[in-house]
This record gives sequence, C-alpha cells and structure tokens, in this order.
Amino acid sequence: MKVDFNINYKNLEGVSTDINIAEQLSMLISNNPIKGMSAIKLYDIAIKLYNKTSLELDKEDLVALKRVIEDEFQMATMYKAQLLNIIVDALNEG
Repeated sequence: MKVDFNINYKNLEGVSTDINIAEQLSMLISNNPIKGMSAIKLYDIAIKLYNKTSLELDKEDLVALKRVIEDEFQMATMYKAQLLNIIVDALNEG
C-alpha cells in the first residue's frame, strides 16, 4: 500500500504547523527497533520519510509502525493521533 506521511502537523486549532510528520516519524523509527522488521528495512524507511518520499508498505509493516507509535510514551497525543489516522486510513483502503 502506498502511504504518504509528508504533511505538517496541525495544532489543536486545526492550523498547520511547520513540523513535518514524515520527519518526526523518521526520527522515531530510526531510534526505536521494531519487532519483525530488520534494521536495514527500518533505515531505508527512515531515509525515505526524512526525504518526504511516499512509502510502499504491506499490511504487516503498517501494523508494526502503528504499534510503535501507540507504544511511544514521549510523543504527544496530538502527534500520535495524526500519524495513526494516516496508517488507519491506509489499512482501511488496502
């Protein structure tokens, strides 16, 4: 499934900020191993995200990313929700 995280976060007022969601996700996965995904694959995904390139991921990869985001304690809820919405939409379309 093609997934594009290249959007900016929206604040609580719904206004787009200058914080890019793809860059933030790239930092999260480059610092957190994901069970079932190789370091090489994660590195490739992190680079694509950082460069704001859309990803081609299978259902298992999306579910793994979803789990890591849900389990991340240092990420604000408003950021988590926007990331998870992209993943859930991709899973529902796939």
